[in-house]
Parts: sequence; C-alpha cells; structure tokens
Amino acid sequence: MLDKIKSYRFELALVIITFITSLLMLTTFEYNDCESLTAWSVELWDCLVQGKLGDFYIYAAQNLRGAAHGQCLGSFLFLIPQAIWNLPVWVTHYFSGITSVITPACIIWSKLFFVFCTVVLSFFSAKICMLLGVEKKKAVMASILIAALPELMISTVFAGQDEIEYVCSFMMALYFYLEGRKKLFLLFSAISVTLFPVLLIPYIVLVLLMEKNILKDIVYVIMSYVPLGLFGFIFRNDKVYSSVQSSQGQMISDILDGTAWQSSYGSVSVFGLLIVAAFFICYFKKYNGDVRDKQYAVWVTALMMCSIGIFMTDNFYRRFICMPFLMVLIFVSAQNLQVNLMLADILIYIRMILCLETNEPRVMNTRFVMLNNGVLISICRKFGSERYYQDLGLYDRIALHMPFLKMLEPVIISTAIGLMMIMLVINHPGYKFRYEKDLNTRTVNLIFVVCMPIFLILFYLILFRP
Repeated sequence: MLDKIKSYRFELALVIITFITSLLMLTTFEYNDCESLTAWSVELWDCLVQGKLGDFYIYAAQNLRGAAHGQCLGSFLFLIPQAIWNLPVWVTHYFSGITSVITPACIIWSKLFFVFCTVVLSFFSAKICMLLGVEKKKAVMASILIAALPELMISTVFAGQDEIEYVCSFMMALYFYLEGRKKLFLLFSAISVTLFPVLLIPYIVLVLLMEKNILKDIVYVIMSYVPLGLFGFIFRNDKVYSSVQSSQGQMISDILDGTAWQSSYGSVSVFGLLIVAAFFICYFKKYNGDVRDKQYAVWVTALMMCSIGIFMTDNFYRRFICMPFLMVLIFVSAQNLQVNLMLADILIYIRMILCLETNEPRVMNTRFVMLNNGVLISICRKFGSERYYQDLGLYDRIALHMPFLKMLEPVIISTAIGLMMIMLVINHPGYKFRYEKDLNTRTVNLIFVVCMPIFLILFYLILFRP
C-alpha cells in the first residue's frame, strides 16, 4: 500500500494543491448568484412541505430567504439537485425559525455541492479514459487536470454556479454511451437537457451516431425533452412563470442568430451549418462500438461542446463547459500527448485572462469577498487594508501594469480559439501525423495545476495591500 502511494506522490501533490486552492476560494468568495441559488433551493422545500409547489414563483418573489435576485428564472427543475443537497440547511432553519440562509456556513455548504459534482466529473472522466485503453496513471492525471481547470474553479468555488451539474451529468451520459448502457445514457442525457437545453445538440449528435432508425431517433430526442415539456405544460397558465421564463431555451436560436452572415439566399448561420454537417456525418457514419468508434464519439462530443462554448452567450461562469471534454479527448486520442498538454497549458492561461476580463469585470473582484468573514477582514485590517467589499477587479489591477492587454484582446481571443481548433484537429481519430515533443511531462502538468493558485495569490495581494 505504501509503495502504491509513493508511486502516486506527484499526483497526490497536485491533488493537495488543487484542494487547498478550492478550499481558499470556497471560503473567500460569495457571489450573488450563489446566494440566490441557495435561497431558492431552500424555498423549494418550503413550498413542498406546505403543499404549495405550484405557488413557488409567487413564494420566491417574496424573497423570504434572502436571495440576491428578485425572482427565480425559468423552470425550477434545475434547482432539484441543489435542493436535495441543501436539505440540511432547510431542516436547521425551518425548525429553528431562522429565515435568511445567506450566511457563510450556508454558502460554503451550498458550494460544497459543486465541489462534489467536480469530483464526480473527474471520476467519470477517468473512467472514460480507462474504458478507451488509457493506462490508470494517465487517467488519474486526466481527472486531476480537469478538477484543476481554472475556469471550472471560477464557476464553482468562486461564483457558486450550477453549470457544473449539467457538465457532470453529460459526462456521465457519455460514459454510459461508450459503455453501451443505453438506458442510463438516455436518463442522464435527459437530466442534462433539463438542466441546460442547449445540450440537446451534442445529445442528438450522439443519438444519430448510435441509432440509424429515424423514428427511434425522433423518440429518443422527444424523451430527452419530456421533463421540460411537461413542466411547461403544467405551468402554461402561470402568469408569474410566464413572466420569468429563462432565456436558456432561447439560447440555441441566439447562437444561430449571433453567428449569421448574409448570403444571396439571406441570413446563414455558421453554427447552424456546423450542426447540420455534424448531424449528417454522424447519421451516415457506421458505428460498431469498437475503440476507434468510441474515440470518434468523444471527439464529436468535444467538437460540439467547443462550438457551443465559443458561440454561446458570453458569461464567465459558463465558459468552462467544453474544457473537460477537450481534456478527456487529448488523453484518449493516444497520440501527441505531450504536445497536447503543452497546448492545454497555453490555452488555460489565455482563457483565464479572458475570463477575468468578462462582464465588467466581476471575476476575482474584492467586492465579492464573503460577507461577515471575520478571518479575512481581520487579516485585511492587520495589513492596514480596507479593500474588502470595494469594487476592485483583478483584471483591472493587472491591466494597470500591462495596458497592452486590452489592445491585444482580439489577438488573445483568436489565439484561444485557434488552439482549440488545433487540438480538435490533431486529436481526430483519423489524424495520422505523430509529433512528440521532448518535454518534462511533470513540469507541464504542474504548470497547468498552478494556474488558478497564481491568480488567487495575485488577488490576495490586491485584497491585503494597504
């Protein structure tokens, strides 16, 4: 046993770095969306116990639990996983008579659910790698690198967003797809589509690759949309729900419209052309379920997820959704691994810079330090800093010393997209050219894992500086 642990010393060190980074971010930040998700998930229990689940939107509008937003958007089905996790929060507050759940303890507990989802995501990523013949040690490394993705940490332990739920469930669906367990694939795909309707696109691609009977394909697609369809039918006359319907269902059309260009026939969507091409290619491609076919299934999934990630609405907490699938792809493609890892290193640092710049910028901003965190406040005061709760973004501070970043932004974005395209090309199952760079793999992996810690240290330097 001791010898086995020694053989994984480097991997264990990376796990410790990732764990400490996650723990620090978990207890440092309190983003307003996480407050709302926590409050709404507890309010769901309130309505269920009172037998008034149909009045959830009216109850949520009263905001008795302290949500940061005035109303819950879209189907409350997306709250069910977190509501199950937050049952202890509801129990302790319901029987003690405490109303507000916006406390450090509740926020940390709520975000721990997203940490749990990250662990499950990493586990099934490793399972996919081993299923496709990757040796165990490399599969373990793949799972560690996925857990250490900086954008994933930004989404989960900084913002406390639920995007990790549907990424995790779709990774599970992909695993069951590759294993040939159709019922579980359909189940977890339906869960994924219910949580994030845009995932209907990669789901249809996999269905067309698997099943060549059009009638069965139509049935499978309808099955994935049953939960949302039933919910919409039940609440079709609910005026409050009608006024707060989420834009997620509209996101596919927004992506299509956002990638449109004019032709002699009218408006043509680049994303639409990509979808149509993927549908046709997958339908007419013979799928026998051998290793090469499974590699292709992973590749086409990564392609569709990367396309969605590039073209969808620009929200920092959603950008990471393609990266776990891209990381799995580079490990199962069985070629050019060192080159892939080097490209991944460059990609995550570039994407982290872009993530920091997104939306105002809000990411790693001192105004989102956890409320009532006495430890952080006392450290700030010890250093003579009054910067907690102020509007000081990490990107703004970096840009003061590196003003050329804003000028180079188009180049940086193009580089990020170009790297993703290169990785998709060289990891296609039909790609023949092998090119292994003589690199120290441990160094490359360490550079990957320390990305988020580096930016977190920079944040603390800003927060604690007098």
